[in-house]
Amino acid sequence: MDQKRPNTDPAWRAFKGAFLLVVALWFLIILPTGSLSYWQGWLLWAQFTVWTAAGTWYFLKHDPALVRRRLRAGPTAERVCAQKRIQLVVAIALSAIFLVSALDYRFGWSGVPWPVVVASNLLFAIGYLFILMVLRENSFASSTIEVAPKRPQKRL
Repeated sequence: MDQKRPNTDPAWRAFKGAFLLVVALWFLIILPTGSLSYWQGWLLWAQFTVWTAAGTWYFLKHDPALVRRRLRAGPTAERVCAQKRIQLVVAIALSAIFLVSALDYRFGWSGVPWPVVVASNLLFAIGYLFILMVLRENSFASSTIEVAPKRPQKRL
């Protein structure tokens, strides 16, 4: 019986990465508020969690090669120093967006009406769905900037 070691199995690595991302987001969105009553943050975090899990499951089932290509991501996955720096700045900026929103709630810097929160979450869902549709159509999408050898691509 040919069993893969769990740490080399793409499915295990993909769900582990998704899980770690969701946990990191919880630490950035919920923990800094000092309260469990930040429903806006819980809504965003739950939505992100569901979309991430659903996308991971879908692509593992329908396009495992895409998942393998996208497993390496972030500053450490890039080969060119300039790209490493860009990825690091983007990661810090995205983390800051989540952290500042949590601190905004904690310290009451601003108030956002609930219809704006709901509309924003709808836009987030549409954006995430759009990303998943792009990945479904472009099976050659990688997490890093690279020149891939010529491979046949399907024509529309």
